[in-house]
Amino acid sequence: MRREGLNLLMGYAYALGAGRGNVVINGPEIDFFNDESCQKHLPDGVGRWKWSGEGSMLTLSLLAEDPCGRQLAGTYTRS
Repeated sequence: MRREGLNLLMGYAYALGAGRGNVVINGPEIDFFNDESCQKHLPDGVGRWKWSGEGSMLTLSLLAEDPCGRQLAGTYTRS
């Protein structure tokens, strides 16, 4: 998936800008954690987001304040 600033979302990993870490999906929730640029590791530093997808589109919206300040809200297109 690509959008300005989002370089990779694949398997259990993500890379966006200077941030890199792990990701896990549980139903409609997607959690980003272990971000190298954030310096917060489990159990701290988990960003909880809502995701939805249709066709080649992925939409993310914030569920609660992200402790690492990730700016991920928006729609992404698979490339």
